Amino acid sequence: MTQLMAKYKFTQEQFDRISLLLKRRLEESRDEQKKTRAEIRRSGFYISHHFKGFTNDNLKELLQRKEIEIVK
Repeated sequence: MTQLMAKYKFTQEQFDRISLLLKRRLEESRDEQKKTRAEIRRSGFYISHHFKGFTNDNLKELLQRKEIEIVK
């Protein structure tokens, strides 16, 4: 199985989608969360590279610390 490489640069659209998925994940069942995490990983963002219990606020914090960036 090929492992995808983590990305640290995202378009505004990609960032917004990841943010939405992180918010949605908080209200989902365990099975739904698993699917949502897989969708987040397919975008190139790996929660485990940053925090445990990762939330949308953590995503914004990474952006502020310039660990990830929004590109055009």
